[in-house]
Amino acid sequence: MKINFIEYENTTIGLKINKTVFNSDLTLLVGLSGSGKTQILKAVDNSFALGSGQDTEHHASKGTLGFMIDKNSFVWEYNTNNIFSDEGKPQVIFEYEKLTCNDTVIFARNNEGVYLKNYNKIPMPKSDESIISLYRYEEIISDIFNSFNHNCKKEMDQYHNNNNIIPISIYKKMKNIAKSKDGKTAVEYVCDKSSNMFLCLCIIKLYDKDLFNEILQAYQSIFIEVEDILFREEKHTSRVIMSFVVNNTEICIYDISSGMLKTLAHIVRLFLCGNNRLILIDELENGLGINCMGMINEMIITQRSDFQFIITSHHPYIINNIPMEKWLVVLRDKNIVKSHTAKSLNLGKSHHEAYIQLMNMLENYN
Repeated sequence: MKINFIEYENTTIGLKINKTVFNSDLTLLVGLSGSGKTQILKAVDNSFALGSGQDTEHHASKGTLGFMIDKNSFVWEYNTNNIFSDEGKPQVIFEYEKLTCNDTVIFARNNEGVYLKNYNKIPMPKSDESIISLYRYEEIISDIFNSFNHNCKKEMDQYHNNNNIIPISIYKKMKNIAKSKDGKTAVEYVCDKSSNMFLCLCIIKLYDKDLFNEILQAYQSIFIEVEDILFREEKHTSRVIMSFVVNNTEICIYDISSGMLKTLAHIVRLFLCGNNRLILIDELENGLGINCMGMINEMIITQRSDFQFIITSHHPYIINNIPMEKWLVVLRDKNIVKSHTAKSLNLGKSHHEAYIQLMNMLENYN
């Protein structure tokens, strides 16, 4: 799956994101703080959550999402409202929804009824769930549901303080399931079910030594002092603890810098994500040292040609090392967020000249 564009409005607060068109491989969102870069990522993630029936931010919204699956072009439009249930809990309901595939209507619904291709008449479905989720087992819809569901894992929050914790109960459950499968299948299963990159790495070390060594070697290209990565059950805390072997000394994860951990999480994800995945990363530079940025940048550009990355960054090093053809300059005028290519803004002919002009333009815009 690859996203072509998104148009989105949070009608609860009146924030509108004009049509934003993405590159098929890498899009770097650049702009001032508060310009709306993160809101674009959230709009994509919220749309996936709405379509796959997962928890979302409880606000009214309008959205149009264009995407490709297996060379088929889809456009999904929706209009939701927020209400309170009888129990007083916030709830999102669909007032309008339409899906087209190569300009052919697959389904449509409004307050008067529902149309579903190849069905003469269907009962009015419940309004608190998307047709994509409700009819997820229909042949043409199932691929969309699976793509939304797999990509809606809050990829932009792919590393946080609790993501280095591996509960023993979950570890043993995953390990027992993995035992019933061969090595590569075991790894694929765990990586599909868990967003905890360090749990995935733990299972990889058990069942796919070659893949583990590839990941370790990529990590060692940045941190040459790391000799190995170990996992031990710590029964008194009911956790599996990761540690690093540095100069023949074992160092617990709690004594490792957040930059080293975040770098490892990035590398593991790039090796493990399934085919044709969308990766959203908000402020790539956060927690990374300058030595880490270069390797992660290079891996993003070269490691997986089947991936689509949408990334935000303020850091000069990252912006300077990503081709200006991949930039999308995000500007905000009151409650309207607009995006522009470097070409449409007539930024410089050379990459360096374009970067200088971009910085000057943002400073003047501010």
